[in-house]
Amino acid sequence: MNHTHVYCAALLACALAPWAQAGTIATVAGTGVEGAGADGPATASALGYITRLAADEQGRVYIADSTNGRVRRLDGGNLTTVASGFNLVEGLAVGEGKVYVATGHERKVLRFDLARPAIPAQVLANTPGDAYGLALVPGVTGTLLFSANGDHIGSIALPNGTLSNFDNLHGPSGISYTRGMLDSLYIAERGAHQIRTAAILPHGLLTASSLVAGDGSAGFGGDGGPAAEAQLNEPADVVADRVGNLYIADLGNHRVRRIDGLGLIETIAGTGDWNDGSGTPVGDGGPATAAIVSDPNGLLSVGDHTLYVAENTGHRVRRITFDPPAAPTQVQATILNDRAIVAWEHDGDKATGFTAAAYTGGSTPGLLCHAPAGERHCTIDGLAGGSHYGFRVLARNGADVSPAAWSAGYPTPTPLTEADVDLDGTGGAQARVSIGKSPASTCSTVRGLEFTATPPGAPASAPLGVLRFKAEDCNAGSHITVRIDYPPGSLAGLYPWKYGPRMAGGQPEWFRWGTVHGDTVYYTVSNDGIGDSAPNDASTIEDPHAMLPLAALPPAPGPGGAVRPVPVLSAWGVTLLSALATLLGLRRRV
Repeated sequence: MNHTHVYCAALLACALAPWAQAGTIATVAGTGVEGAGADGPATASALGYITRLAADEQGRVYIADSTNGRVRRLDGGNLTTVASGFNLVEGLAVGEGKVYVATGHERKVLRFDLARPAIPAQVLANTPGDAYGLALVPGVTGTLLFSANGDHIGSIALPNGTLSNFDNLHGPSGISYTRGMLDSLYIAERGAHQIRTAAILPHGLLTASSLVAGDGSAGFGGDGGPAAEAQLNEPADVVADRVGNLYIADLGNHRVRRIDGLGLIETIAGTGDWNDGSGTPVGDGGPATAAIVSDPNGLLSVGDHTLYVAENTGHRVRRITFDPPAAPTQVQATILNDRAIVAWEHDGDKATGFTAAAYTGGSTPGLLCHAPAGERHCTIDGLAGGSHYGFRVLARNGADVSPAAWSAGYPTPTPLTEADVDLDGTGGAQARVSIGKSPASTCSTVRGLEFTATPPGAPASAPLGVLRFKAEDCNAGSHITVRIDYPPGSLAGLYPWKYGPRMAGGQPEWFRWGTVHGDTVYYTVSNDGIGDSAPNDASTIEDPHAMLPLAALPPAPGPGGAVRPVPVLSAWGVTLLSALATLLGLRRRV
């Protein structure tokens, strides 16, 4: 196996370089040279400084050709001017046959009726600050139009409501709407170099905004790590797609960044350079990360796999197409003290790798692991004891990512004891033993922690001895988790075996029990349940465990299959219960 195990602390970005490729980019409108082109073929018609993009219910793309004072529609490879006569078009929204325009420093929001082109645009609202991004939000009681203006986000109840302003922000620019359990507004806070979100409440009210991306300092950094710890530089717009990805027009860095379903950020378009104005579309037809994207100012996500980018000083609109793999399914985790083995299922052949993340609340991942395409599990180290974790997994294919699949929440054990224990009684060879308890457990004391010689009745000799201990004062339902770190290389050819009942209420016996990772063994024991060799003591968990050179019990002598482990009267007794043997028809070699 070829795992890649990655630990990602709060200040450490986890590089995703093995998969940091990109979707394909192409120019769909504009010549790359500033101008005011005539209607017709889109890539032959010059555009001015482009600020925003929008789409109507039919999926047609509208372009804010700002310095030319017009709105143009891209349809079937052709450009058509649908509204004009504006001084600037700094914000744009389209819906229900209407075009909404924010006019920048003129501080107005205008509405234009596409069905009545001869009628001039109507002033819908005057804004207290310069008017930029717009977002239409359909609702049960009517449609709302949100406006980024000055240091505020405002809302207008259509058709003719008044403007109400909320939230104090630092230079909000582009805004976008995402439908979910709570409808949300995403805000590109250009002046603060951050992305924020706020839930939309009834009647157009907003909750206080919360941070999504950006540490507040202008710069470029953090790709591969949590979005909240990354650097942005004057983000001008933000949009979400339908599968949970968030895209950022990182204008000052001449890049488009994406936050995936794990909350990780990476560049999906742009090299950081900007176009010299010659009109040559550098990178068309190739991966978007190798293309020059000049001052990306507006974004538009259409469907699941297409992103449009308005290049402000590049005077063109680019389209990036993705080919994402299917999402993983059946995400589960096995918690082993401070380690989680995350497993999933996946169908399809597009994935080039997988990423799993652990969460203790909120949306910022702290711990990650990666797996190549052929594997369906990876291991996350560094879990905190006594915490509750959820896990998410997504599939990767170049820069394309699937939606994230979620697991249920899992508690981690609370540490109970940890010690270096002699293996041979001389102090020369030791194993590190860490014991934790389930969150609801009352176990308070561990006694008799030691390695002893192989007891009579064991199926084979234990070259590393038998670990024994008693956890006391345990309530019903308590679980004990054990981690044993053996000396390097000492587990070669050995397998984990446990003495106790194989099932609740059963007789004690030796059986295979535990998980081995390198030189470390993990296993769990339940009070009066699986593995507890003191089933008649309701407050004690007793735990013999050994590494034995047996992958399975030896076969029975003659016909009849494998020998069952021998039932015993006490933890270490070897007396054969003749009555049980008679009932089961067992023979035991002596």
